[in-house]
Amino acid sequence: MNNADESKLEQVLHRELRELPDLRAPATLAPRVLAALAARHRAPWWKKSWVDWPPGLRVAFLSLSLLVTGGLVYLGLQVPHVVGATALAGEVSATFTGWYASVEPYVSFVTRLTGALELVLKAAPASLWWGLAAVVGLAYATCIGLGTLGYRVAFNRM
Repeated sequence: MNNADESKLEQVLHRELRELPDLRAPATLAPRVLAALAARHRAPWWKKSWVDWPPGLRVAFLSLSLLVTGGLVYLGLQVPHVVGATALAGEVSATFTGWYASVEPYVSFVTRLTGALELVLKAAPASLWWGLAAVVGLAYATCIGLGTLGYRVAFNRM
């Protein structure tokens, strides 16, 4: 569209929208909104936003949060000094080696199984893939159909 057409369309839309009648709000809207506002105002302080908490409690909560965070950071920074960097690395390495030794037979089995699966998938003809896609599609359509039927029976919409 060029600018002249856009301007003309804008004027037509503006004129048509100005001719529409004003919509009236339902009579129950204002009382419901006022009741919701009053309920929010009457809520206890711990159910309100943090900004609405009493100032003393906000300061106490912020101080406690900073104290706990600072303590955790301090303890985290002290761990290497207490344990010793080389001892910690040795313990982690020993733990990982022990864990891997207990899991290694399963890892080996899964590796061999995926290798065999790869060979089978490479040897499979294209008709097998189309057949599997058809079966999956049919199963999907059956699930959707049965779900729709169950919903309609449950909610008497048949």
